[in-house]
Amino acid sequence: MLKYILIRIIWMFIMLFVIISIVFFLAEIAMWKRYHVPIPFAEFMTLLSSRYVDFAHGVLTEWDWGMVNRHRTAWDLLLFKAPKTLYVNLLAFGFSLVAGITLGIISAIKRNTVIDHVIGFLTHIMGAIPNFIWIFPLMILFGYYL
Repeated sequence: MLKYILIRIIWMFIMLFVIISIVFFLAEIAMWKRYHVPIPFAEFMTLLSSRYVDFAHGVLTEWDWGMVNRHRTAWDLLLFKAPKTLYVNLLAFGFSLVAGITLGIISAIKRNTVIDHVIGFLTHIMGAIPNFIWIFPLMILFGYYL
């Protein structure tokens, strides 16, 4: 079991490295035209690879994730936003827990009735649609109408 957990942790770090690398390259390529003097793409990729090596070296040796703007590092921004994000996620988790237990009890009491089937259908729909799709109607509902 310990071997399985260690392998999963190693793969987690490998995937994190791959995702960070892909995001770095895609973000930089998307900003290729921001240079005032256009440079050829091959030269840009050479420059980009050297910048990536510097970025990866800074992350691995000094835990330096770069600058968000001229006055704030990425780590400072993360520490500033983390408590608010944690609060919202814990609030959503609490709501989901209470709603899930309540609907589960109702569904168990009303087994094989219309209520049970409606709760099961809505549960499958809510689970099948990704959260980033749900956020827009909820933002409109709670942010605009309520």
